[in-house]
Amino acid sequence: MSEIKPNLKTEQPNADEDLIYEPGVRQKPHTAVYVVISIIGLAIGLGVGLFYTWQVDPVIERNTGPDKLREEDQINYVIAVGLDYAYTGNLDRAYNLLAQVEPSGDPFQLAADTVCTLTRQGRIQTSADIQAIRNLIAIFQGQPDVQTNCDIGVFSISNTPTPTPQVTLPTPTPTTPPIATKTATPEVTIVQETIPVGPDATQPSIAGEMEVVQQRPFCDAANPGMIHIYVQEETSIQIPGVAIEVRWAGVGGQQSQVFYTGLKPEIGLGYADFKMEPGVTYIVSLPDYGATTERLEARTDGCESGAVISYEIYFRETTD
Repeated sequence: MSEIKPNLKTEQPNADEDLIYEPGVRQKPHTAVYVVISIIGLAIGLGVGLFYTWQVDPVIERNTGPDKLREEDQINYVIAVGLDYAYTGNLDRAYNLLAQVEPSGDPFQLAADTVCTLTRQGRIQTSADIQAIRNLIAIFQGQPDVQTNCDIGVFSISNTPTPTPQVTLPTPTPTTPPIATKTATPEVTIVQETIPVGPDATQPSIAGEMEVVQQRPFCDAANPGMIHIYVQEETSIQIPGVAIEVRWAGVGGQQSQVFYTGLKPEIGLGYADFKMEPGVTYIVSLPDYGATTERLEARTDGCESGAVISYEIYFRETTD
């Protein structure tokens, strides 16, 4: 019998079987989820950025000329010029300050237009507002080429006395001395003022009290002996039109000077400065709010250059 030999040949796998494609489980796209997450992240980032810019560290304009200011800030600047003119009576100074707002225009006409703007908008509310309007009227009144497109007569006070009745006396006899004529005291006719109610146009928007938050001496050889004053809201926004009083002991006794913030908008709307004399001691205050600095001595021994020391003062609103 023939022996059957086992087939030792190993069966090779079919190479085509390895090429068979077996698709896996298809994943759902996440595009919509990514879009939603991106939008939420963008919104959060934008909100944080706006909060930081508006509340934590707001941008304060510096080195801006009056002609580059916003319309509302230009109005505040013109009002501050009127306050300055009421104190100094220097018409040339007021003219030059107003000319910085519209270099190609008529400064007197600008004052008149500002009065009409405030009147038409109904922004005259307090007696201080009325006085500020009268200050501006005093600047342009009497100028031949100025036109007022509103009724400013409501802000004027007539000082013309009412006519005094004529008293007819009898003819004196030779034995009777003449009777003295007694003239009645003239009465002043005051025009009743009709004041439209609206937002305060001239009073600074200060709701709380003011206090000195910084009083810093420093040396400045290029511009020595200066008191740099900043008046700010609680959020560090500068406030124009605030009265500042500087007092010192002069040769003739106690002396003082009052001026206003906002006349140098290229530095800041709430900025003002004062030049000190060497060896004199000064005190700076906000007379309308009671905030007062400590004594500021114009020393010459505090700077290596021998220049008079300067000071930087910050008044800030507090609502606590």
